[in-house]
Amino acid sequence: MKLMRLKTNPLQAKSYLPDGKAGNLKATHGFTLIELLVVIAIISLLSSIILASLGAARSKARDSKRIQDLRQVQNALELYKADNGRYPDDSSTLDVPLGLGGTGMDCWDCADGSVGVGEYFRDSTRLGPLSSYLNPRPSDPSAPLNGFGDGDARGYWYKSDPNGQDYKVLIYNTIENTNAIPQNMIDTYIDPFGDPDTILVRDNSMSIWSSDWSKTWETFTCEFSGGFGSC
Repeated sequence: MKLMRLKTNPLQAKSYLPDGKAGNLKATHGFTLIELLVVIAIISLLSSIILASLGAARSKARDSKRIQDLRQVQNALELYKADNGRYPDDSSTLDVPLGLGGTGMDCWDCADGSVGVGEYFRDSTRLGPLSSYLNPRPSDPSAPLNGFGDGDARGYWYKSDPNGQDYKVLIYNTIENTNAIPQNMIDTYIDPFGDPDTILVRDNSMSIWSSDWSKTWETFTCEFSGGFGSC
């Protein structure tokens, strides 16, 4: 009589439970605390990288929209001049310098409230004559629906000379990626209170203009410093 040797797998060996029923033993393995912490750290790192990339992409998209806004306004202004022999007048009921009893705003998408002495409001009629060429007027993609907050001068500005032969359009202090500003849109100005021979470059802003003269207008503060004569 030959004896046969039984081969058994220890992982599949039967065990007997207290009630007498047989069951299979299976090996179990779980994650250690250190492994879980490493996985969580990796997921957090990847999430932060993705969120940062998404935020950068959104800011670049907003700046691209601002550049397109300026180009659209520029095209509309040239079409208007071709039909009317001049650029739109920038005067309105609001176009009285701050400090002289007026509101002194050359912007159509900027603050609406008080700042310093007196009250000032954005000019809802600014560039209104362009409605046949540009409708609606562009607005900054980062501004809330009711415009920027009180005392905030960020936004879209327009200024023309008294004869309507020159203009400057400024997007003030909303550009998020300064390196993305095209060379022909870098905003320069001469400080009406400073050296008239010194041309300054404004950060986080860009503009379009009709001539070398209007290129250096201080569009943002000219109304605050006494009207067009100070630009």
